[in-house]
Amino acid sequence: MSSIQSWIAALLLTTVTHGVTDNTSICQNYKTLSDPWRNIGFKSVCGGPPKDLNLMPGWYRFTGVGGDRLVNYCPSNSSTTPKYLINNSSSTQLQLYSCDALYGSTGIDCAQANISTVYCDDGVILYNLSPTNGLYASRHSSCSNSSCGEYAQCGFLFGSCECNPGLSVPDGVLSQGSTYGCTDLPIKPSPECQGDSSVKCVEILLSQIQNSTVIPPVVITHTLDMLMNSTVVLINTSINDTLLVSYGNAVLNATEKLVSALVVKTNTSYYTSISLPSIKAAVFVFGPNSSVMDIPSLNTSTAYLDIDFTKLSNGNTGIEAVIFMSYTNMSSILKPDFFNTSSSAKKTMMSTVLTLKFLYNSNQEHSRQKRFDDSEPFNVTVEHAPVITDGSMFHCVNWRDVEWVEGNCKHIRINNSHSKCFCVHPGTFALIMQASGSIKDNRSLYMLNTVAVSVGLFFLFLALLTFAVCQRNPKVINAALINLCISLFLAHLLFLLTQTFLLDIASDVLLCAVLAGVEHFLFLSAFVWMSIEAVLLFIVVKNLTQIRPKMEMLSWKCLTVIGYVIPLTVVGVSIGLVPEGYGSSQCWLKTTQGFLWSFLGPVCVILALNLIIFISIGFLMVSTLRKLNNEVLQTKLTQSDNDLIKSVMLKVLLQFVIIGCSWILGFFTDSSDVMMILFLIFNSQQGTFIFFIHCVLNHEIRQQYKKFLSCSCFSSKSAPKTSGK
Repeated sequence: MSSIQSWIAALLLTTVTHGVTDNTSICQNYKTLSDPWRNIGFKSVCGGPPKDLNLMPGWYRFTGVGGDRLVNYCPSNSSTTPKYLINNSSSTQLQLYSCDALYGSTGIDCAQANISTVYCDDGVILYNLSPTNGLYASRHSSCSNSSCGEYAQCGFLFGSCECNPGLSVPDGVLSQGSTYGCTDLPIKPSPECQGDSSVKCVEILLSQIQNSTVIPPVVITHTLDMLMNSTVVLINTSINDTLLVSYGNAVLNATEKLVSALVVKTNTSYYTSISLPSIKAAVFVFGPNSSVMDIPSLNTSTAYLDIDFTKLSNGNTGIEAVIFMSYTNMSSILKPDFFNTSSSAKKTMMSTVLTLKFLYNSNQEHSRQKRFDDSEPFNVTVEHAPVITDGSMFHCVNWRDVEWVEGNCKHIRINNSHSKCFCVHPGTFALIMQASGSIKDNRSLYMLNTVAVSVGLFFLFLALLTFAVCQRNPKVINAALINLCISLFLAHLLFLLTQTFLLDIASDVLLCAVLAGVEHFLFLSAFVWMSIEAVLLFIVVKNLTQIRPKMEMLSWKCLTVIGYVIPLTVVGVSIGLVPEGYGSSQCWLKTTQGFLWSFLGPVCVILALNLIIFISIGFLMVSTLRKLNNEVLQTKLTQSDNDLIKSVMLKVLLQFVIIGCSWILGFFTDSSDVMMILFLIFNSQQGTFIFFIHCVLNHEIRQQYKKFLSCSCFSSKSAPKTSGK
């Protein structure tokens, strides 16, 4: 070999060796482009995928559902698509992307031209890419439906992917990860909804979300942002409250459905979140092998959730995910005025509207197990503005269909800027402040009511015990009085227990409704017996003696039928007409559909009747006093007669409370705190008045008391003598 030939051979060997070394280094050091929207078949909104103006120079590999090869041919805007880019059986002209995103803003700017390539092991091809005003598009070298990810398939264009029939990528959405975001949710506003939206546009969007069945995670943030921005129209448009509540419920359901679509089954666990100006959401998904140590705090910027995740992660709960959301502008739709209370005080929303939701897996075994949300409490700490009004009351309320109600949550004050809501059931809730210095909005009223009702119950019990001992004496007791005491005792006792354990009872909707129905019956029964007692009192006063023999036809059996059948009929009709009327936030009658009048109506009739009877009794007493002033009659009356008349007069005056006329004060409680206190005291002390009038002031019963006490004293004195024997 000549020297020249040797030199050429050495040069070639050096060049080959250097090239191998460079290729080896390149195949070990490269970057990846795995954006699904780079695929040549991806469709997007006009403006298209972003250009590669900021791409760092270097060697790149294409991976993922977008493809593994660079599209290495740039067709012109008007030419027929080359066969290299299409299936062998067709040469149909196609528009790549919705706005020719392969090209720059001016003319043809082919990003695929003059690109160096390196072939690595296992069929990997690397491309030397630089910043460009175009877009580096990709394709699949060997496309199968599994290559295109969920809800997508190989397209007509060679190496491309397209959504399954009936699905599409929403306009304006850039797919991420391992999916194109193919969905049946057509997020494509109609022309009239471009720019300024309308209530009709909001209805269309809500309907689209409601009717969708395929919602990939990639479109959720975009859809949520669009939905929450559109709700501004509901706030700024004059809409009646009924329609506003309907829209509010629809928005809550739509957001819950969208955020729930973030949940994907996993063996371990994962956490994800969404943060938008109008809504923030935190989602934690449990798997069979999840660890409590991996659970983060589910918080928003103004609310902090405190829940026992050790019980959540227990497989027996059947919980698959926990969702915690905070709405910024929902308080203008689900307004604090929808919190119906007896007070007319101004109500202010002190927190964002919050939602806690549990998602359960579809395993049928869990359907028979105890549900977590029926038994376990949780705390939500919310941040609010400093309290500036003395006497303000905070209420942790739940959204229930058409109104804010209390019952599932209890307010626990922390300081002037934070409050804690202790809740027993997930749902949508908020913190509302009633700014009023009225005693009606003060906890002292609750304490006063509790003490007063307890005292009344004690004396009712003593009266019933006395009547049980003296039941054979017709001069002491009658059937109306016994049943009045029984009805009042049971009604006030059930009311007291319900309000004391309201938080626990209200969490069970059925139990709350049943107790409300029983209270309705007992209070109506008490009022009917008050009316019967008023009629009997009228007869007594008219004759200034016991009931005449001809009244004996009103036996206790007849009175019992009247006293209990009437209220039972009212309750039965109420249930038949409005079956959902029972079970308000206080486990009482709801105010919707005028259902409260099923109680107020009969009460007003009875009060009016009792008041007329009492006025008639007053006229009879005045007539009796005039007769007593007659000198002739005066000389014929003995001292015992005078005592009898005075005793009857006193009893009649005190019977004003017993027959329920003091309930009239309830119509004036909104205008005066004094009237509220008087109403509370008088009506809680009906049992006290009954005990003193019919027991303490009754001669026969006093004799029974003396006899009982003397027997007790005699027994206590003789006991030591007996023991000494």
